[in-house]
Amino acid sequence: MDEDFEALKREATAWIVRITSGTATTDDADALLAWRARSAAHEAAFQASARLWKNLGPALGKSKSAPSTVLTRRTFLATGSLAASVAGGGLILSELGFLPTVGAILADYATGIGEQRTVQLSDGSTMTLDGGTMLSVDFSSSARQLELTTGAAVFDVVSDPARPFVVTAANGKTTAIGTSFSVKHGDDDISVECLRGAD
Repeated sequence: MDEDFEALKREATAWIVRITSGTATTDDADALLAWRARSAAHEAAFQASARLWKNLGPALGKSKSAPSTVLTRRTFLATGSLAASVAGGGLILSELGFLPTVGAILADYATGIGEQRTVQLSDGSTMTLDGGTMLSVDFSSSARQLELTTGAAVFDVVSDPARPFVVTAANGKTTAIGTSFSVKHGDDDISVECLRGAD
């Protein structure tokens, strides 16, 4: 079973590389969604690979290696222009809704505009995501960490004093033991509202 799961994680990583390449098409996005929906193991492999991909991002950005070939100015400008065009095209298609954003693909949970979704978490807590929300979850034996990248969500938290429930949005953190509260991550501000209990 472990070998099967490792194989699925390799497939998931290949999907992430393809989707974040800047050349992904709507067919690629649809095929990835179909691949993730094949089984719970496929989805779990995708989530594990996406977490690794997100965590490696800053580390990969810091690595510097000497170029193996010398580029002429003309080659550099042509390659840069092509890369910018492809990336710009992908960004425009994402903004227009034809392709999912990279953030939405790498988030553990994402909703489209006008879509609402209620999710029961592994600790029994629930969260209701508003439209256009992206959120990642990282639970361990000592902490319950969630990151709201954009959008809004209502959290109904099961009490667990040994594992605080922490929602991060931009530079702010909300910590709760057992309560109900909402967090909204707008373009210019973050708002938190306690709906029940005390956080």
